[in-house]
Amino acid sequence: MVSSKGVKAPNSVEKDVADVAERIAAALEQMVEKLGNIEVKIEELTYELQAHGNVLADAVIALPGEEMEVGCGTGCGASEQAGQFIQIEK
Repeated sequence: MVSSKGVKAPNSVEKDVADVAERIAAALEQMVEKLGNIEVKIEELTYELQAHGNVLADAVIALPGEEMEVGCGTGCGASEQAGQFIQIEK
């Protein structure tokens, strides 16, 4: 409500503040929900990455001794490594 001098009445100001507080609370709830969803996705990706890491570790362990000793001492150029694939048995 506006008085004749153009100043809002106290009840109107309190109502506006309450409306703003409600909108802020709703926005915060939405943010918390979205952050929770992001947390779940990060956990899923972490597990997937860990699983891939375990597969890679198993593949490296499965290499014969000679290939593991080669390392990168003489160079690890893409042309030298491109043709080497490891078949993983599951």
